[in-house]
Amino acid sequence: MINPKHYLGAALSAGFIAMSGPALANSVELNDQFMTLFLAQIQNQDPTEPMDNSQMIQQLATLSQVEQLEKVNQNLEMANVTSMYQASMNTSAFVGHEADFYVNNVYWNEKSASIAGIVEPGSELLGAAVSIEVKDMSDTLVATFAATEETDGSYAWSWNGITSTGINALPGEYRITALAGEDQKIVPVFAVGKIESVTFYPENRGVITGGAQILMGDVYQIR
Repeated sequence: MINPKHYLGAALSAGFIAMSGPALANSVELNDQFMTLFLAQIQNQDPTEPMDNSQMIQQLATLSQVEQLEKVNQNLEMANVTSMYQASMNTSAFVGHEADFYVNNVYWNEKSASIAGIVEPGSELLGAAVSIEVKDMSDTLVATFAATEETDGSYAWSWNGITSTGINALPGEYRITALAGEDQKIVPVFAVGKIESVTFYPENRGVITGGAQILMGDVYQIR
């Protein structure tokens, strides 16, 4: 036979650990379970060895800790939402402006049609051929093409979302890399375009000319 005294302690401890993660939202259910177990413990306790007051106080204190932890988590979530909202409001002022972005990750969706940018001039680019590689997040090569040298020594590039196999790239996250010369040295690459709009969720992204999305945190300069 399960000893209700031991069972309640173990169950409450397990619930406290679970509440430290996403299960905080289920605190009401945990409270109900606690009261059910607590009453069962009292009803089924051994009359010759009843639970003492210190055990009751300890279990109630543990429940109080769970409730306090839930409140802390709710406050943190509210602060995070407020911070995201403030960041979105700040970056929305850039809508309509031309911008250069460091191309770390590019987000492509069904509405994306193209993305363009430059590779800035540098000593490593003098007379070198520059190629652009597009890879998905599993590091699989999706497309590769040559950048075009401009009169100022920079290299222009653009991608229309067509893969090397001739099909449309699937919606998702991609990494664009510029490689220069025979040794394929990685050089800085930028996306350039007008910020058409700013997204709020799931991240603060700028939707630029052509429909691709880039994190607003990757802005290099606004013009």
